[in-house]
Amino acid sequence: MKYLFTKNSSNYFIKTIKTADEMLENPDSLALLNDLMFDCEQQTKTNLEEKGKVMITHSREELRAIIDFNEEWCHRTFNGNQTVFAIQNEEKTVGVILLTINDSEKRKSLQVPEEIGSFIYVGDAIIAKEERGNNLFAISFDKITTMLANAKRELQLPIQYCISMTNAITTDGEFYPMNLPQYEKMWQQRFEDNKIQIRLQKGADQKGAERFEATSDDEFVNRIINEVSLEPQEFVRGLYLEGISASYEEMKFKRAQSLARKPSLVFIPEEKRKLKSQAIIPLGR
Repeated sequence: MKYLFTKNSSNYFIKTIKTADEMLENPDSLALLNDLMFDCEQQTKTNLEEKGKVMITHSREELRAIIDFNEEWCHRTFNGNQTVFAIQNEEKTVGVILLTINDSEKRKSLQVPEEIGSFIYVGDAIIAKEERGNNLFAISFDKITTMLANAKRELQLPIQYCISMTNAITTDGEFYPMNLPQYEKMWQQRFEDNKIQIRLQKGADQKGAERFEATSDDEFVNRIINEVSLEPQEFVRGLYLEGISASYEEMKFKRAQSLARKPSLVFIPEEKRKLKSQAIIPLGR
């Protein structure tokens, strides 16, 4: 358990989950993940309506048929390379970030260059609606990436982070990878040598294709998606966004600068000491 910050007298922490059994002991984390796809579609629908676009959407039931974050998913997913970071206040889990670290199959399918020492795939990330606008995802992600850059973690350098986005498709046939503007801005602020990569799917298999300089320009993204050469039964699922982590010292400095710009947050060193002295903290149970 890692202490994050205090806001309005409420403390926030990050809890690390590494096994299927641990995940099943945190049903509120699974519940948040099951909101992810529907929530993302609804937010994208609203954003596109502001551009005068009509998005093709799905019901919760249709999306749960694609993926259901349940016991079977837990046992199928956790193979030793996955780490879930559950973001919690003193009452419940309010955010989830799932990382897959140095998975050989994922590296192969996304054509990660051999010179990349460690490859970290951000598989799923969600913050509860009532906590948005709190910078909670950014603060938590900065804490996680800084921790992983620490030499104590023994991750081979350089470290590359990658996150995936699924296409939103409008009724006039345009493609808008969901959350691309937000994530592209976030990656540019934190990582180096940022690229977008075409995300292809055929059956249940997904892979990465051609890479381009990172951008969220709608016209450019639509063009590269429409120009992809596809195999039979293959389609463009969306995009991957990748970038190289800075050094531990640089990330610590950037994180300190970022936190200094958030005067509404309070950081209490005593909370860190309390966590170290407590054998069990019954959060998210």
